[in-house]
Amino acid sequence: MSISEIKLKLVVEVKEADAAIQLTDENIKQLYKSFKYGKQEVNGLTSAISQGFNNAREIIQGAKEVWDLLKRAFGESVKAYQEQEVALVKLNTAL
Repeated sequence: MSISEIKLKLVVEVKEADAAIQLTDENIKQLYKSFKYGKQEVNGLTSAISQGFNNAREIIQGAKEVWDLLKRAFGESVKAYQEQEVALVKLNTAL
């Protein structure tokens, strides 16, 4: 069996290697900043959605309370009017 050898000669110029490493560090820092900014945006969106749902809940609760108030106020008046009409019909029938 014959053994084949592959020889690889690697030559690195120091200036280019340093520049490539610095460029990579800058890219990583920019990527980190963009993720950090994106996280802040997502947190802000989550807070805005949560606040929106809370506002909607408060509006619905307020509308329900107003409806209950109106129903009680006018419901009793309508009931009293109906009782009065029944009593008037009975009185007219008796006369």
